[in-house]
Amino acid sequence: MAHTIFYGEMVKSTTIGEHPVFARDGGASASTMLSADVQDAILALRLTADESLHVRSGIFVYVRPRSDRGLTDLLMVLVRLANALPVDSERRPSFSELPDQFCSLVPMIRKWAMSDDADRTERIERASRQELQALVRRVSPQFAAINAYLEGFADGLPDSACTLGRLAEAAAEAKLMLDAPTGSSLRANSGPEE
Repeated sequence: MAHTIFYGEMVKSTTIGEHPVFARDGGASASTMLSADVQDAILALRLTADESLHVRSGIFVYVRPRSDRGLTDLLMVLVRLANALPVDSERRPSFSELPDQFCSLVPMIRKWAMSDDADRTERIERASRQELQALVRRVSPQFAAINAYLEGFADGLPDSACTLGRLAEAAAEAKLMLDAPTGSSLRANSGPEE
């Protein structure tokens, strides 16, 4: 059985043909996968048990070369799938749920609180020293308040709280980048210490 995965908190929510679909929130995100056009495109990929499809900030397909499926055909199906998916692939939370003390951070959240760790790290590495200093200067004084706010949720975080947490992660990564010796990258410094 091939694995078709829709990005999020991976909870099996449905199947398309023989492909299990894993989605955030047990199915809320999978509803976009249920349109006929999306299902047809997924089935046209003819994924095998050791192949998978991931939909996150883009479409990623992990396949093996096969004589019955040429690269051009595969790309055409992926284009069809991309056209069938909703345009808003990353949901924007409503920041009205945030406490007033964090409302001034909303512009920073929109710029830095990316859900994909690799994308966030790449943005931080491309940023100027001045941008990173501004991020750290605005967010680091709020670390304790952010942590206290996030710890107050017993049953999981709402989207707005998750993005606030990601902003704190971005600021912490930016601080590491600023504190690193000149010429070091965040990726080189993000591994475990030995």
